[in-house]
Amino acid sequence: MPRTYKKKDVRYNYSSDDFKLALELVASGASVREAASRKHVPYTTLNSHVNNLVKYDTIGRPTKFNKDEEDCLEQVTLVLQ
Repeated sequence: MPRTYKKKDVRYNYSSDDFKLALELVASGASVREAASRKHVPYTTLNSHVNNLVKYDTIGRPTKFNKDEEDCLEQVTLVLQ
């Protein structure tokens, strides 16, 4: 009988509200490390966002089409069915 795979890595286990609160703590004068430990957000992620090193706001690979183009393609596909 094959073994069942158990995922070993846990990523993105903090809420977006905690992340926003951590950013507000840094803006109000707390250090990045202190805000990261208080809100349980990874230090490197918070530091990257504070120093504007992040190019995208979403997680994952960038999409080929923007939201308007996707909506247009969806409408055309529904009409042509």
